[in-house]
Amino acid sequence: MKDFRIQLTKERERRPSGHWDTMYPIDAGSYKLSIQASEYAYCDPRCNLDDLYGYKAFEVVIKKCYDKGTVWVHPSDIDGLDSKFGELFCSGDNIGYRVKVKEIQELYEFLSQKEER
Repeated sequence: MKDFRIQLTKERERRPSGHWDTMYPIDAGSYKLSIQASEYAYCDPRCNLDDLYGYKAFEVVIKKCYDKGTVWVHPSDIDGLDSKFGELFCSGDNIGYRVKVKEIQELYEFLSQKEER
């Protein structure tokens, strides 16, 4: 499967700030992943880089879109997802802080292949 950063790079034209912090969510099956990086996001390094591949970790939110809105989803609420992902996301706000590239890729691949039940 493609590296999730390829999908993020496609959004470069849509970023009004010119930084990675305003990326639009990428499709991952029936979910969307909001992946952010900038001096204001919880990423590593916590700064503005021109090269997306220079980041070792990102801030991540899993979103589920419905007709009447969007809900932020905690990984523990997704059937079949490895429990290690639940530990990477805060249960209070469903945000993954400084999630490493490898884990995001695994999450992206899992969600992209997950069928809606």
